[in-house]
Amino acid sequence: MAILNVKQAVEHLGNVFGEYTIYDMVRKGQIPTVKITGRRILFNSKKLDEWLENDCVMKEEWKQEHQEARPSAYGKLRQLSP
Repeated sequence: MAILNVKQAVEHLGNVFGEYTIYDMVRKGQIPTVKITGRRILFNSKKLDEWLENDCVMKEEWKQEHQEARPSAYGKLRQLSP
C-alpha cells in the first residue's frame, strides 16, 4: 500500500484520467480518498485498485488500454530514435 498525491494517482491509474478529471471526481465523491486537507488530496493505492476493479464507470476502457500497454512496456526500456 502506498499513499499517493493527485499526480501520483494519475500515474498509478495509467494516465487514463487527467489531473482535472481526478479533482472533479474527488469533488463529486466518485473516487476514494484517504485525506483531504485544504488543497492536499491523498489516495491509498490499494483502494484505488479496488475502486477501479469494482466501482469505476470507465473500468472496461481502462482495462483494455492497460492490458494492451502493460505487456510490452513493463520492465523494458524503450530505445529512443535519433
